Parts: sequence; C-alpha cells; structure tokens
Amino acid sequence: MKSLKFGVLVAAMASAALFAAPESYAAGPDVNPLAACGSPTTTILPGIFIVRRSCDGTSVSGIGTTLDDAVTNVNAFAALLDQGLRCNYSSFAPTPGTFDVDFTCSKRDGNEGGIGRAGYIGGVGTTATDAGTNGLGFAQLYLASNGYRCSASELEVLPGGFVTDFGCSFPNTSGGIGRASTVSGIGSTSTDAAQNALGFAELAASIDQRCSTSIGSVRIRNLAFEVDFTCTGARVTGYGSTLTSAGRDALLQAQSL
Repeated sequence: MKSLKFGVLVAAMASAALFAAPESYAAGPDVNPLAACGSPTTTILPGIFIVRRSCDGTSVSGIGTTLDDAVTNVNAFAALLDQGLRCNYSSFAPTPGTFDVDFTCSKRDGNEGGIGRAGYIGGVGTTATDAGTNGLGFAQLYLASNGYRCSASELEVLPGGFVTDFGCSFPNTSGGIGRASTVSGIGSTSTDAAQNALGFAELAASIDQRCSTSIGSVRIRNLAFEVDFTCTGARVTGYGSTLTSAGRDALLQAQSL
C-alpha cells in the first residue's frame, strides 16, 4: 500500500537508456499509432487532464497538467503499441508536493501474439505532467528490459527534498509478477527523486544492482548533502549541494560498481 511519511533530518532521468527494444517485439503489430488513432476523449480533474484514444481498436491513455501535455503523453504511450505494449491511466493520488500515478500496462505475448497479464506501472512527479513523463519512462524500461516492472510504493519527505521508493521485479517463471525489491531515488523535488529512481531501476534491470536509501541515510556535512545507498553487496555515497545532485552522484557511483 502506498504511504506518505514525514521525517526530520537530524545532524535526480537524466540517465541514458540502457537497453535496446527486445528483438521479439522489433517488428511490432500492424499499428501506426499516431496515424491510426481516433479522436481523443478528455477527462478533467483538479490538477490533471486525462486523455484517452483508440488506435486500431486498442485503447491507450495519458495525463498532464495541461491538455497539450496530456496529448503529448498519450501519443508517446501510443507509440509503444508498435512494440507490443499497451498502457492506460488507472488512478492518481495527489499528496503534498507530488502526484503519484498508476498506469495499467500489458505486453503482447511474443509467442502467441495476445495481450499478456496486466500490471501496474507507477509514475511520480511534482505535477501531473512530470508524473506522466516518469510513468512513461518506467513503461519504456518495462518494454526494453523484457518485463522489469516498477510501481511506486512510498514517498518520504525530509528537509530539502524527497525520497521515493518503487517496488520492482521481473516476471516469475509462470508469467506473473515476481517478488518485488525496493529501488529508491532522492531529489530536491519529487520529480527529481522519481527520475533518480528510474535511473537506479535501469541499473537494477540491466545488471541486477538494486539500490535503496531512506531518510536515515541522509546527512548534512560542511553545507553539503551526503546520501548513502545500500546496493547489492555494496554501499555508495552521493555528495552534492542539493539532494538532487547528491542523488545523481550516488547513481554515478553505483553504475561504477
């Protein structure tokens, strides 16, 4: 269950994509997402536009703070149809400083051609636009890594920024969701923290180096932030004048393990 924690400090993708699209999905179905998509329908909620459209009978949706941002988001998700991934907006939870969004995504079965079991992919951001962009990044990771799925599980607030946790896992041998492990990110804003988490998730999906942090792993020393991440078999420390820069430094150190 998702939760929001407020902590007290005592004493963010900028990451390049690490994967190519799986070979079994390279050709894609006979869908030209943008050309073959029908007119969208729009739902307006406080702080968020939700745009849905149908592409050759397959529904996709996206979100944004503005209508234009939501259209951009849904078109980006529609482009993933050509690689066998379908995603639809499911729900959002606005909390102080952040939007926490769920998308339901399912990938076409490479052998049978049908749509596989659906599961949640999360997105977090200061605005609905940022959360939609973050969710798109995790959807692209899910597709490129052949099934590494992440959903947002917890957001911690501390002086100077946020820590966000995602529960991530590869599918198990039966095709269902495997046991999730926590992948974290940190940043001065929830957008930066979620982007940092996406970078760590890419690392976990590519070389099984899973890293997490918490409020208790953050220190201020000599006017700088120090952030410890506990990774698989190692610990790295990021340094920076902000939590965003410290998170980026920690990711760089983890990539060097």
